[in-house]
Amino acid sequence: MKKKIILPIVLLLVLLAAGIIWLIKDKNILEYVERNAANRQETWCEDYKVISHALGGIDGIDYTNSYEALEFSYEKGQRVVEADFLFTSDGALVLRHYWEDDLGQENFDGSAPTLEEFKAMPIFSVYTPMTAEELAAYMSSHGDLYLVTDVKHKMKSTTFEDTMKEFVKIAKETDASILKRVIVQIYCEDDYKKMEKIYPFESYIFTLYKLPKEYKDQYGKIAEFCKKNGISVVTMPAKWVKEKSDIEELTGNDIKVYVHTVNEYEEAVKLLEMGVSGIYTDYLYESDFQDMDVDEQN
Repeated sequence: MKKKIILPIVLLLVLLAAGIIWLIKDKNILEYVERNAANRQETWCEDYKVISHALGGIDGIDYTNSYEALEFSYEKGQRVVEADFLFTSDGALVLRHYWEDDLGQENFDGSAPTLEEFKAMPIFSVYTPMTAEELAAYMSSHGDLYLVTDVKHKMKSTTFEDTMKEFVKIAKETDASILKRVIVQIYCEDDYKKMEKIYPFESYIFTLYKLPKEYKDQYGKIAEFCKKNGISVVTMPAKWVKEKSDIEELTGNDIKVYVHTVNEYEEAVKLLEMGVSGIYTDYLYESDFQDMDVDEQN
């Protein structure tokens, strides 16, 4: 009789111990208690219309993702920047759009370099390439800067997950508070589930350009997904917005629409007047629109 009683008790204790270990091991569980999809505080999209693309252009050059571009954008008053991420051949996370891009680097053949090689190759012999660690440190010392992530990847690869896991690791080692200012671009619905397993990010942008055409046109379905998961912003190519009605199925559901990439002021104003909430740009700045009240325009 005693054995019959003891065995269930032992089993229960084992299960409880396993549960406690699992909770301790997965710290994200505790973070989810404090932040779930329903109570995200995505204030950045209420305050800012302009996202500096690839850290912003500098001296008429875009896609540098360089320290100088970041510093220039910040000094111009930009507080939301987008950065591109790639891994070097030896597994370091750095800022780069594509390795194949010609950025005027001597003796560079377009293949992934080592971290040492990456740091030793100035962009156009002037600008400083940045690592993810350096970006995290910059965000730590500039407490009002928001980062939009852009991770180029094939939809069925693990590149996106690997990249964000590494950035979260770097951020936690540098200053975990910066993760509250990371805005993750997702490319499909499954990406959201994957990201939430990595870290309970405060903000997301659902970027639509990679979706199949038949899905792109189902803005009602996209809005439903976003509202269910507390996502306030979608982004799409600027050429998709020809008139206000093109995005009303999203804006009518309180989903903000940002478009990319817009470098002409007149085009940006026209888009904002049609209901777009913001733009990705290389050469425009918040100060260009400081006298324009988007809410009045809509």
